[in-house]
Amino acid sequence: EDPSWMVYATKPEGPWSKPEQLWPGYTGSDTNFAPVILKNGSLIAIWRTWEDVRGSRCYLATGEQWNDTSTYKQIMVELFPDLGPAGTEDPFLYIDPNGVFHAVFHHMYGYDTRYHWWLLAEGGHAFSLDGINWTYTGIAWGDPFDRKRGNVVNYKDGSTFRFTRRERPHLIFDDDGYVSHLVTAAQYGFGTNPGDDNDNGDASYTLIQEVSRA
Repeated sequence: EDPSWMVYATKPEGPWSKPEQLWPGYTGSDTNFAPVILKNGSLIAIWRTWEDVRGSRCYLATGEQWNDTSTYKQIMVELFPDLGPAGTEDPFLYIDPNGVFHAVFHHMYGYDTRYHWWLLAEGGHAFSLDGINWTYTGIAWGDPFDRKRGNVVNYKDGSTFRFTRRERPHLIFDDDGYVSHLVTAAQYGFGTNPGDDNDNGDASYTLIQEVSRA
């Protein structure tokens, strides 16, 4: 069991609320719980379970009041059942200026997924018109069938670097509410085991990447 907790504050330095456990009776992996708060104070979120064979599987949750976890409800209908082994994880939700819901993920369905899913560096995307019915559109960044592990990042000075792992996507928005930057946790190293005894690089980074606006 790996429970998830919710805390909130109006500013980064606090004060922070008392931690509240999500679904105290729930037993399972870490949920990767990712909410978006609606104008009426309610909440829509995507969370995940972990299965031995099918990996990370995503589900929906709703809440009548965003700051009261007792109102959070799990909807036990899988959002993307067609995704293959390993699935997708680390959702980040937002609503665009046109009112359309979006989510980005650490996409884990690609080359050699069944054995080395943690080394996939691709991102996934899904959208919804109502926040309830979602469509997974596929790859948002990267190439899941690149046989050379990882994702090549091009820097403004002309240099490049291949990161073998990019997870935990978050987004930064401009003043108009459009996506301006993608933020991911990035790691190098070509090990084939996520444990401490393997070569997954000796550091991880926060990578901030500018996103072009069409």
